[in-house]
Amino acid sequence: MIDFIIAVIIGIAWGWWAREQAAKKRVERMIEQADEILEEENEINDTIIARVEKHGDNFYLFSEQSDEFIVQGKDMQEIRENLNKRYLGKKNLAIRKDENSKGLL
Repeated sequence: MIDFIIAVIIGIAWGWWAREQAAKKRVERMIEQADEILEEENEINDTIIARVEKHGDNFYLFSEQSDEFIVQGKDMQEIRENLNKRYLGKKNLAIRKDENSKGLL
């Protein structure tokens, strides 16, 4: 009888420990997923959606959200260089393809 009681106590203790380990792993996975989601959101938040105006040989990019001037250049390479100078490489650029962006994209 005493052997049975000891076996039950050991079983309960082992079950409790196993449940704790499973919960720790689940929480760690949830934290990793949350970190991935935050990284994706930060990347999206760092993206500027731009509209293009062409005047002469220069392309001028303006934010679609705020109509704020972003950058200018004669070609995509110059625009990327100027964008990196202004935002220190922290912004992604999405340009709407329309009649004004011909020759740039």
